[in-house]
Amino acid sequence: MITEGNFENRLESWVDFRSNLKDIDNSIQKTVEFYQSLSLHTLQVDPWDSDSWPDPWELLERNCYCAFTIVLGIIYTLKLLPFFQNHLFKIHITQNTDGKLEYDFSINDKRYLTKNNQILNSFIVNL
Repeated sequence: MITEGNFENRLESWVDFRSNLKDIDNSIQKTVEFYQSLSLHTLQVDPWDSDSWPDPWELLERNCYCAFTIVLGIIYTLKLLPFFQNHLFKIHITQNTDGKLEYDFSINDKRYLTKNNQILNSFIVNL
């Protein structure tokens, strides 16, 4: 598990996890499940300021995940897989009716809503 041991152990666990991801659809679901299983902490970075976002290695080193850095971890993990290297990733920040911010992502404009360890596909409609 990427939250156990020292930085080198966490890095090795992350590399092992990525090496077991074999195809696009399965990789997305497994990666979401993996990150959604982590303990959730309060917001760790400013979602509106990309300069405050940790890179993948800083994220592993900090070892403290919030709803936003979970999405960052998902994207970082997928972007390092060979079959995602030329794909366009985006983070979507939305505010629900209770005023709470929620974070999802898209790959090549196919949006993935991550709720309860399930991926709900959504599509962006251009008007």
